[in-house]
Amino acid sequence: MKHLSLVALCACAALGASAQTSLIKEAKDAYSKGKPYAEVITMITPAFTNPETVQLVDTYYVPGEMAFKEYDELYKQTMIQPSKYTAADSARMGRYLIDGYNYFMKAFPLDSIPNEKGKIKPKYSKNMVNTLASNTSAYRNAGIFLYNVNDYAGAYDAWMIFGALPEIPEVHKKLAANDKVIPGSMPSDEIIGEIYYNAGLAAWQMNEFDKAYDAFMKAMAKGYNKKQIYDYAMAVAQQGGHEDLVFDLAQKALPIYGKEDPMYVRLILNHYIVNKDSEKAMEVVNQAILDEPENSQYRVFRGIIFESNGDMAAAKQNYQDAVAADSRNAQALYYLGHMLYNEASALQDKAPSNPSEYATYFNGTVKPVLEEAIKYLENSVDEEPADTRLEALRTLLNAYYALNDNTNYEYTQKRIDNM
Repeated sequence: MKHLSLVALCACAALGASAQTSLIKEAKDAYSKGKPYAEVITMITPAFTNPETVQLVDTYYVPGEMAFKEYDELYKQTMIQPSKYTAADSARMGRYLIDGYNYFMKAFPLDSIPNEKGKIKPKYSKNMVNTLASNTSAYRNAGIFLYNVNDYAGAYDAWMIFGALPEIPEVHKKLAANDKVIPGSMPSDEIIGEIYYNAGLAAWQMNEFDKAYDAFMKAMAKGYNKKQIYDYAMAVAQQGGHEDLVFDLAQKALPIYGKEDPMYVRLILNHYIVNKDSEKAMEVVNQAILDEPENSQYRVFRGIIFESNGDMAAAKQNYQDAVAADSRNAQALYYLGHMLYNEASALQDKAPSNPSEYATYFNGTVKPVLEEAIKYLENSVDEEPADTRLEALRTLLNAYYALNDNTNYEYTQKRIDNM
């Protein structure tokens, strides 16, 4: 009885395996008879997790081949009657390409498993390589189609696949061979770099900051070296909480775009200041001033370092030098005005308590410094960029209050309220 039970169990297992294997054949037959792609994929889905079929190459090759056939058919139709098809149809083509790639990537390793004699006899690899190579450029367009319908995840996938395909050795060989017949079949590093950059933008749209950063880095590795890629890569690195990467990128960007944008020096200095390395921060800003003595912003940065170290006289001198070099530098105007306001406040703290003496002291000693501070602060509010505007207005509010200037106090409060 026990023997019969064991035989029965083995038979059931064999039937189960056979059923799962036949499921793939049934799905393939159903597709060939016109059953919709989505329904066929639903039919075959159990095979992706069943232990008897999860390691069979057909489990993934068959749906991959279907996906590429769906793409080919829809592509032909859009070429014949373009007016009938919408952006959504184009995006659907992109999704077929992504599906096909993903299935083939699972099929490749299973198509190279040694048989019982230890020999590797790939069944589908050549066809998969040819299919991927012939559709490489289509992934570039697929990303555009998907991005245009706000399918940023799809756009990111399509563009990353476009960049990855030439890195697959056998696909690379095929593309290189095709390129001899049809120049342009092998994407250049310049084109791949641009597409990786686009993939980074798509990932950023989804707030996938690490993915965006990775795509931007891949673009740089391919030679994409425009200023915005450094700026965007630093932005997503910062949003992803990777301040160390921001610092590394600022260091890379500085020798290339430092003269165009002082932001890189500021980010490097911020790193050193946060890490309490004032000596290194001063070294960097001094070198920047030597390289660009006419750049007033570097004087502001040096003033901030001096101020953080408690050397107020040196800080004030650098702010004054920055204003002298550029009278419209909003940060220089703000920091100088703010320092003067602090000086006025310190002087007011020393005022005599006697009312009659206080008035004389205030008008002769405190008021002139407050008025000078107000001049610089008001000028800073009028200039762009506006990153110090709110703080300048708040300091002005306090200065007008100290002067008992109700008209300007109320006007400044309104400006703050309207921001």
